[in-house]
Amino acid sequence: MFNREMQYIKQLCLRLGWSLLGLSFIRLVFFLYNYVFFNEIGLLQGVKLFFYAFRFDIVAVTYANLLLILFSLLPFHFRKKTGYQAFLKVLFVVFNSVLFFIEIIDIGFYQFAFRRTLVSDFAMFTNNQSNILSYFLEYWWLVGFLLLMIYGLIRFSKQSFVIPRKGKWSIQVLLFILGLGITIIAARGGIQVRPITPISAAKNTQTPAQTHLITNTTINLIFSFQQKTIQRLHYFPEKELDTLYSLKHLPQPDGDFKGKNVMVIILESLSKEYTGAFANKPYTPFFDSLVSQSFYLENTFANGLRSTEGIAAITAGLPHLMSDPFIFSAYQTNKLSALAGLLHKKGYYTTFFHGSYKGSMEFDSFAKLQGFDDFVDKSVYNNPADFDGHWGIWDIPFFEYTADRLTELEQPFYATLFSLTSHHPYNVEPWFEAEHPNMDKHYRTVLYTDLALRRFFAKAKQTEWYKNTLFIITGDHTGPRISKPYQTALGQFKSPIILFDPTAKLKGKHPGLAQHIDIIPTVLDYLHYDLPYKAFGQSMLDTTRTHYAIMHTDLYQLCDAQYLLRFDGQKSRFLFDYQKDPLNKENLIDKLPAVTKRLETQLKARLQRYNNSMIENTLGE
Repeated sequence: MFNREMQYIKQLCLRLGWSLLGLSFIRLVFFLYNYVFFNEIGLLQGVKLFFYAFRFDIVAVTYANLLLILFSLLPFHFRKKTGYQAFLKVLFVVFNSVLFFIEIIDIGFYQFAFRRTLVSDFAMFTNNQSNILSYFLEYWWLVGFLLLMIYGLIRFSKQSFVIPRKGKWSIQVLLFILGLGITIIAARGGIQVRPITPISAAKNTQTPAQTHLITNTTINLIFSFQQKTIQRLHYFPEKELDTLYSLKHLPQPDGDFKGKNVMVIILESLSKEYTGAFANKPYTPFFDSLVSQSFYLENTFANGLRSTEGIAAITAGLPHLMSDPFIFSAYQTNKLSALAGLLHKKGYYTTFFHGSYKGSMEFDSFAKLQGFDDFVDKSVYNNPADFDGHWGIWDIPFFEYTADRLTELEQPFYATLFSLTSHHPYNVEPWFEAEHPNMDKHYRTVLYTDLALRRFFAKAKQTEWYKNTLFIITGDHTGPRISKPYQTALGQFKSPIILFDPTAKLKGKHPGLAQHIDIIPTVLDYLHYDLPYKAFGQSMLDTTRTHYAIMHTDLYQLCDAQYLLRFDGQKSRFLFDYQKDPLNKENLIDKLPAVTKRLETQLKARLQRYNNSMIENTLGE
């Protein structure tokens, strides 16, 4: 008799099992298609990661099938009706089709973001509608894959089940209660105190990339939907926090304000890995020539892994320390202590150049928030012949155009130029492709953008403003990480930061560490800025302090010039000597407690200052 009562449970479990099998197959395709980003994984480790991933898939399948579970468990006899059974089939096919759609889309999108999709990405999708069609055209096979998976759901839904005509209501009620209890546990990912989140995957991984292999897009979306706001932190009393880490800068320059022009050039996805100066690669010959004439520190890092995160760090001094990029977060209208607004107080004209279309990534609105006087994009450039068909204007014509526009500005000026060609789908102008027909697409775009930089400087050198300008050149974030040292938790943030003064008054390689959020204090220090301001970073020119860099991926992390600490918000998980152990193979968390405590204190102080300042909206005071 009890076997008869279990037929509804058996029917439900088989359907959920089929969905779980589908997710595992999608993960396998995800892994194979993006293998270049996971090539450090051996067979045994790969099996372990897929085993760990099963727990996350159970959570995703449970959420996707909540209605199916509820209606399958209802302890009423109408469940045996043909119409009701048809209704359950529809629920199974529709909701699991949506589940598969979400997961399959990320097979291709991972190469754009290098992580699973978040809710904030949908805001970016709505601002890049022209690229949605090109995405599906390029990844047309994913549509076929999705249709195949949906076909599998439909075929499986037609499978016949023995539905009992009569059943004991008391047993069905008991099964209903037990089923709901199991569902709650499954949705939480277990019986632990806190439900699992994407960060939970980090406990079973060696690199941040592996976290994205264990978790899934559904969990990321659910979690990021819940994380619209950040929490106030209380690691330290306010007085102690002031001694550990203060945002207040009270400059005391040893000379008069210089009033030099400032030109920040941000090259899309520029990683140290692609350069000759830092990695002995042949793709950035002109940039390399500038490095030899510039000031830079040995260890330099981006503060984010996406353009929205990098632009916020470079131009507004905001590290990426929450689930959503600041531009798309609940705090996007907060007051800022950005370079444009600070230099505006000294009479600078400020302008932002980016060849994308109007409204792309909300960069124009963000520039306005920072205090930029002008934003020059594709609509201002107004020459459709130079449109790349995807993102905006080709780098070479737009860089040359920027040099011409700068000549029209009154001095002093502060300008930011952000490139875009060296980005997926990695296309270049036809004439350049013809000159380099057999070159890797990605590296060809890096070489193309380097030529754009050369053309810009060739024009700039002919102008009156050139020698009165401080140039800062960096990447907004790193691009695809090919070499193993650049696939580590810290390696994925290695982007160059150089300061070039044509008068050669600032030059040479120096020991130390710098990050994107240090650019604003460095520029102001070099100019002898004499007004108080707030900033998360420190001047690269200040050698009296210990410098740190902070980042956030699957875990929070902080590094000094030798060690990297990875912290989950509650506890330090990893400590690596990245100078001696660049592949981060030996976790020193239990061997060096004093180093762990020092770095954890500094990391907590920064997190507390960031969260509380963001919540209180006090950054622009």
